Amino acid sequence: MNRMLTRIDPRVIRLGALGAVVGLGLVSMITFAPGSRNWIGATVFGVFPQVLLLGPMIVTTALERSRRGKEWRPYLLVNGVVALLFAIFCGAVTYSMLPPRPEPVPHAIPVPAGASAAPAEETEAEKARREELSLAQDLVRRLIYRHDIAGALEKFDAFPEDVKTEPEFLLLRGSCHVERRDFDAALKCFREAEKKMPGDAQIQFNIAEVYFVTKKWNDAIVAFKRVTPREGPNAELLRGLVAFKIMLCEEGRGNAADVERIAAENLKDADSVLGAYTKAAMEFRAKNDKEAKATLADASTRFRLNTDLAAWNDTMIEFGYYP
Repeated sequence: MNRMLTRIDPRVIRLGALGAVVGLGLVSMITFAPGSRNWIGATVFGVFPQVLLLGPMIVTTALERSRRGKEWRPYLLVNGVVALLFAIFCGAVTYSMLPPRPEPVPHAIPVPAGASAAPAEETEAEKARREELSLAQDLVRRLIYRHDIAGALEKFDAFPEDVKTEPEFLLLRGSCHVERRDFDAALKCFREAEKKMPGDAQIQFNIAEVYFVTKKWNDAIVAFKRVTPREGPNAELLRGLVAFKIMLCEEGRGNAADVERIAAENLKDADSVLGAYTKAAMEFRAKNDKEAKATLADASTRFRLNTDLAAWNDTMIEFGYYP
């Protein structure tokens, strides 16, 4: 053992440590996109610095020892093993530092701020009540956006019973359950809200979304077809998202002909978010992952300034088409 230790070149330890500092330091300073955790990145940042620093030095020293008639095989073996251990260690640590692929998060649509519009005429008491509900909604919504789901549910429990049964609060509570992937509880909340606001597009969408993420394709298609958004700035985008999800539901059901028919319809407007994401989905479907990723990257660049793409990306992740 002592003899083996004497064959370890001190420079191997120093350069190995330097390579670790360089590789791991770069990983800690660079911001990587979610899903970057793979062995390619681990090799580039963890293993390559060791190979570049240690490989030439060990081989050159072994050749020099050979020319001088000294033992070179034990030197090469011992120090090669040490370098390999450095590389494996740094590769494994780098792999753990890279961000994993995000867990799919179903995208329920909480009621936006100010959704409870004031009626044409209201009493002072009704106005005070509406403003009180609006403030309470904003508080809960902030907690949800901070992913403090436990805090949001705790706030719900503290509200008076009549407030808890308001459709807007049932939607928000259902969104909390969606974040926790408690889909039965979420569906119960959305169904209760539907009784109070039949035909509401947001409620219908959230019901359909629960069926989508639980892969109940038939129920999801029926529910999505019931979504009839009111005219407004986001109506067209919601209609496109619904069309996109119906296409994926048909794919989930294995109806290739319907998938291609809906895709052809979606692709008529190639310069839209719907067209871009349909194109990416069809490329993933055809196993052309490289082209699909390029399409998504282009869509992110073109549409991110005026469109919230979270729902579209969540849909891709949930279905298994996202890189």
